Amino acid sequence: MMEKLRKQLHIGDVFFRDILTEFFCTALLLFWGDSTVAQFVISKRQTDEWTSLTISWGIGLWLCVQMSYRTSGGHLNPAVSFFLFTQRKISFVKFIVFSITQIAGAFVGALGVFVMYYEGINDFDHGTRHVTGP
Repeated sequence: MMEKLRKQLHIGDVFFRDILTEFFCTALLLFWGDSTVAQFVISKRQTDEWTSLTISWGIGLWLCVQMSYRTSGGHLNPAVSFFLFTQRKISFVKFIVFSITQIAGAFVGALGVFVMYYEGINDFDHGTRHVTGP
């Protein structure tokens, strides 16, 4: 049964498979990491410490790279794709498409966190969205 399902779901185009892998793994990475940060900030730092945030981001990155490495190379970041382009490991077209795909995946992952924590975000900032910097 699994072999039949595998044949039905198989994507023959390698480039399209790479694009899907980069999109979904980048979305998962941002969803994982941003969820950790949202939980930390919304709970007013009562549930986690900075160490657990960095460990969580590291585990999320490790898992996403492990999932995508054999298929697309596990770039997950336009900076990594740009580096590989400058080293002539990937083509210009692949660099552009991967970068667009990774940015789109990052937005989808962040949107998932926003939807999941919407009530908590509203309670935190009372509906007034703001950003802070260093």
